[in-house]
Amino acid sequence: MAAAAWVLYNKAKLDILKGDIDLDGHDIKVALFSSAYSPLVADEGYADISANEIAAAYGYEAGGKSLTNKVVSVHDTTAGKFRSDAISWIAAGGAIAARYAVMYDNSHVDKTLICYSLLDTTPADVTAADTTALVITPHADGFFYAR
Repeated sequence: MAAAAWVLYNKAKLDILKGDIDLDGHDIKVALFSSAYSPLVADEGYADISANEIAAAYGYEAGGKSLTNKVVSVHDTTAGKFRSDAISWIAAGGAIAARYAVMYDNSHVDKTLICYSLLDTTPADVTAADTTALVITPHADGFFYAR
């Protein structure tokens, strides 16, 4: 199972460049979404997509989890990158299944969407059975980088 690269939403590109999204200063969260979600880079706020978030159950809480130890740094001599610690949910009392992960800026009133990733390029749901963890580990090059 291989996850797809993170894809930036159009509004996030503009808001990052304008400084409206502060990747290492704001509360950046990752939420899990079902196969009913059809990503559109034109989506802007969390309310645009929240109906397709997986149910709050079995160790998953609505709205997802905040990223920890966020860092914006130099990727190489020509780019910057954004990364954090891995994010994990431990299934308890049942399985957690998701098709997409979506990152958003929880510090904004509209909870601006930043990027999304298809968790399994088959495509298929990624499932954490009861008592196991669903883990999203950023690539060594970060969630995304900019040149």
